[in-house]
Amino acid sequence: MGLKELCLVGNRPEPFSKALTTAVHAEDILQSLQVVDTLEQALDPSRIPVAFAGKSYGGRSKRVFDLEEWADFAVKIDSGMDLVFGSERSGLGKIEVELCDWVVNIPTHPDQPSLNLSHAVQLAAYALFRRSRPSEEDRVPLSTLKTWARSTLEFAKEIGLFPFRGAERAERLVRSLLYRMAPNVWEGEWLEKQARDFRALVRLARNPPEPDSPHRS
Repeated sequence: MGLKELCLVGNRPEPFSKALTTAVHAEDILQSLQVVDTLEQALDPSRIPVAFAGKSYGGRSKRVFDLEEWADFAVKIDSGMDLVFGSERSGLGKIEVELCDWVVNIPTHPDQPSLNLSHAVQLAAYALFRRSRPSEEDRVPLSTLKTWARSTLEFAKEIGLFPFRGAERAERLVRSLLYRMAPNVWEGEWLEKQARDFRALVRLARNPPEPDSPHRS
């Protein structure tokens, strides 16, 4: 279904040999399995972390998608994603969800509100697979979008647009908005030019040049 890597937080599953015998056409993923101690170690900063959870824990600053809506956005993003799933028994907790930029809920029937972990992973992978297609145009890289979000907030602080408490949450919100825009390269260059011009105008208005002293004849 297009998933390329597997990273586990905690202990390596045993017996591992049994998993290999049932991983048809995915033996290479299991062979390259990574095991780390914390979720922070598992997340790649060059990718968008996406939590699959029943609760968002992030208030209004964290975008919550249903599965189909998320997949529609995801295929427009020129970036990899780390799909984060919890354990079979308890799912993801608040700490794990807070480390992710997006939250995805998989709709279920009220009579059976939870899914097996393997089923949840397969549904997510299939939702992406159905929408996968060659990119029609180059998109602005994720690293650039992150830089834009950070510089936007730094400028907002500079001009006193809002108190800078909760900077991390605000940056996450701006980043999420940029992700969903998924601008192509031309649109990105235009946005960057408009932002530069706007900043120059604001700084000029706040610090106008000194008028020339009148000359005496």
